[in-house]
Amino acid sequence: MDDVDRAGGSLPDGRPDECTCGGLPPSQGFAFLYKGAIVAPIMVVRMRHTRGHTRNRRSHHGLEAVALATCSNCGSQHRPHHMCLNCGFYKGRVVIDLLAKKKAREARMEAKRAAIRGEEPTAVETK
Repeated sequence: MDDVDRAGGSLPDGRPDECTCGGLPPSQGFAFLYKGAIVAPIMVVRMRHTRGHTRNRRSHHGLEAVALATCSNCGSQHRPHHMCLNCGFYKGRVVIDLLAKKKAREARMEAKRAAIRGEEPTAVETK
């Protein structure tokens, strides 16, 4: 067929340019109307995977245990290449002074408790 036939509004195989199968263009394949809605055919699984094949495929999905390192300062466990959350050390030096932070937090909490009770907070010195 030549270009003259295509200009008339039909595809090379003779179908009209506008699809009469539910409003979808011909490039999207066959569709039909069911209870007023456009329905496209659903893909059907050709072969079922057996339980063994499914489990073989999923064998790499398991979780691994987290590797932990031991702190050289206090001996507690922490994540590798991270500072110790117990003492604040990393590679033998203090990264965060957790002792000072803990004292400051205790002072804040004590002041808050005193304010709730209606008392004057005691003077606690912080660094």
